[in-house]
Amino acid sequence: VGQNLGAGRPDRAIAAVKTANRWGVGITVIVSVVMGLWPEPFLRVFSPDPEVLRLGVPYLRVLVLCFVVNGLEIVTSEAIVASGHTRAMSIIFTTFSLARIPLAFVVPAWTGTGALGIAWVITVTCLVRGLLIVAWAARGTWTRGLRRELHGGVAAV
Repeated sequence: VGQNLGAGRPDRAIAAVKTANRWGVGITVIVSVVMGLWPEPFLRVFSPDPEVLRLGVPYLRVLVLCFVVNGLEIVTSEAIVASGHTRAMSIIFTTFSLARIPLAFVVPAWTGTGALGIAWVITVTCLVRGLLIVAWAARGTWTRGLRRELHGGVAAV
């Protein structure tokens, strides 16, 4: 992304992001399906304890719901950061990370879901954060690189 933007080829930067996102979606769909259908083998890598499996199986099944959007988020946010627009990504990631702390206490208490409520907090915040990042990227301001910032213009967030 940075190389193409520096070369004045935002079309190629956009194409690189789209290609990476297509690959990411393909891979995360497969991983999500496999982990959602057969979570136990993945959990057994960490512990064979029946209690871990009892809690971990539904927890992992909730988490896989956000894997595809999380893959899009990672590729897209890294592309934006590579373009030099780090401020927006920092604000989005920091906001959602900080929001998870009180939500991890409140949601399980309100819903009576215990540890599974924390999985839902992680999943929902991943989904919202990922969609927000993809929407921010869709504006296209990142494709201008840092021309405005480096040449005295007003910074685009």
